[in-house]
Amino acid sequence: MQTPAPLCESSDCNNRGLCIGDKNSFVCACQLGYSGTRLTGTLCDNTDCNSQGICIGTKEAFLCVCNLGYLGERCESRIGIDLQPATANALCELKDCNNNGICVGTKNNPVCLCNLGYTGLRCEIGKATWLSFTTINYQL
Repeated sequence: MQTPAPLCESSDCNNRGLCIGDKNSFVCACQLGYSGTRLTGTLCDNTDCNSQGICIGTKEAFLCVCNLGYLGERCESRIGIDLQPATANALCELKDCNNNGICVGTKNNPVCLCNLGYTGLRCEIGKATWLSFTTINYQL
């Protein structure tokens, strides 16, 4: 009878997630903010896009999806400068969604697309992001 491989540990995931499997074959369930097979990448956040867009990727390599009214590699340029001031200022911003999501629309009629872990009309409700697992011990 072959001895089963020892179970993997949190250290196999750089202590940034839950290890599922054994030392020969495992998967890391990442904590919020980490990515990669061994959880070595740190996810970017909206401040990497000047808080005017949503960031996709890691701190090392990311893409900004800019809010309505902004453009640029890091959403650094505001468009619509030639618009009337009342119209230009009417575009909603991340702060209209409590900086927990991307805002689409105007200040008078904002629509918030909430980041993972947040909900509510203005992304004002935070949720726990950890999954719970039950340990099962087998007798051989």
